[in-house]
Amino acid sequence: MLSDITKFIKDIQKDMDKSDKVLQKIEEQHNSLKRNNQRQHDAIRKEMERYSK
Repeated sequence: MLSDITKFIKDIQKDMDKSDKVLQKIEEQHNSLKRNNQRQHDAIRKEMERYSK
């Protein structure tokens, strides 16, 4: 019985580790998208400033 509980806890820890890795990848992708969005926004602003002069 104790070994069943220990195995269950280890399985939960493995699942949590997998979830942490997935979350980390999602955060990395989100940060990348934010940087790309900011670059595009800056480029559009420069173009608008150029045409408004």
